[in-house]
Amino acid sequence: MSVVPREGLLRKHFEEAVQDIEYKSSAFWQAYFQRAFPEVDTYSVTAESSPDGSRRRVDMVVKKYDVHHHTFTALLWIECKRPTGSVREVETQALDAALRCITADNLLWIYAITTVGVSFRTWIVESDNYSLQPLHGTADLPDRRQYIYADTDGAYELTKTINLVKTQTPLRQAPVVPSQSVKDFPMSSYADENSFMGESSEQQEPYNDVAQGTEQPAGSRARGYMEVIVTRISHTFRPDEFVFKDIREHRKSTMKENWEQIQYDGEWVWAFQGKRTTYYSRTLG
Repeated sequence: MSVVPREGLLRKHFEEAVQDIEYKSSAFWQAYFQRAFPEVDTYSVTAESSPDGSRRRVDMVVKKYDVHHHTFTALLWIECKRPTGSVREVETQALDAALRCITADNLLWIYAITTVGVSFRTWIVESDNYSLQPLHGTADLPDRRQYIYADTDGAYELTKTINLVKTQTPLRQAPVVPSQSVKDFPMSSYADENSFMGESSEQQEPYNDVAQGTEQPAGSRARGYMEVIVTRISHTFRPDEFVFKDIREHRKSTMKENWEQIQYDGEWVWAFQGKRTTYYSRTLG
């Protein structure tokens, strides 16, 4: 379901944002989020805010006002880029903002959204896991293919995330002495992440991931099949992950929606389609 109406002010912002100009992309998203959080006495959508009181500025933040304590709680940080902007850069900036806010406000988790032109991806960042964890799509990052165009049916993922932000407000943790100050968070740590969340799709070199021992007819590009053990990792505030090791022994993190049931050797199995290999498992976790 598209998040852009067929006519009106937001449609006009959308049409202008298609141009390769960053401030027009940002203007569209600011107009959208102001409508997504219409409760003006509860939510505040602010541009050019700092996540920790420093000179660091983030394109937008959504905060919730507590009338009983007369305080704000940051819920969602948003970083925007023009249509040809760098996915790696916008995701690195969003992670940095989230980590700064978690440390400054002593939060258990925070939400983030990154946009490139009029396409988006939504995330959660938890205090015990210094990484962007996707709320939709595969776990590969940075990956422009995982971004959803705002004027498509898939944009319903954005509506789901907004509902999650409103119903699962970030909580504060008991005061502790931080083991690492904000300035110590390496900006490059996200870009170099190759472990739990899988390898960066922009850094990977093409490879032939056909399972060993599987013959291919001459001149063809037949798919290979490889049986794997899938481990299910449960999460409270986002979909569970299903992790396995691919043919190169790299840990691959997926979601259940990435798997389908197929018949293989006369029995039903769960299958994940790699570039050149179909990974299958008899059970998921």
